[in-house]
Amino acid sequence: LLEGFNFIGQENYIGMTSFSTEVNRLVKIEQFNRMQQSLLNEATRGLSAGGGTAMYDGIAVSLQMLVEAKAKVPNGKPVLIVLTDGESNEGMGFSAVRGTVRGLKIPIYTIGYNANIGALKALSSINEAATINAQNENIAYVLGSLLNAQL
Repeated sequence: LLEGFNFIGQENYIGMTSFSTEVNRLVKIEQFNRMQQSLLNEATRGLSAGGGTAMYDGIAVSLQMLVEAKAKVPNGKPVLIVLTDGESNEGMGFSAVRGTVRGLKIPIYTIGYNANIGALKALSSINEAATINAQNENIAYVLGSLLNAQL
């Protein structure tokens, strides 16, 4: 993530949510200026693994953040990038968010670490996005390219 932030242009907007047993809105979606990059860097350095995995709850909260941001930036093209192992053992399941994801038409790109790639592909395929297996790719390059191309 830290390396990927170097590929984001200042005309883009970005925020960050984390999820484990609970979901946390870490950085509100704002224009990617120096202050926003500083907030994202700090939030990224503070991430740690632990607790359960409420992935679909995290996706729901992130989608809400994107809808709110889209209201402020109507010409924006919202995209959600999810970094995860693809396992969800807390909160909502796939079926609870599938209709919302489809209805919002927001592409969800998934990046899996030691992941259930099948679950991630099911999520990404709803709105024709992609799944990246972090074990098989230079993830910093792939993430940077994805951020640069999509935001």
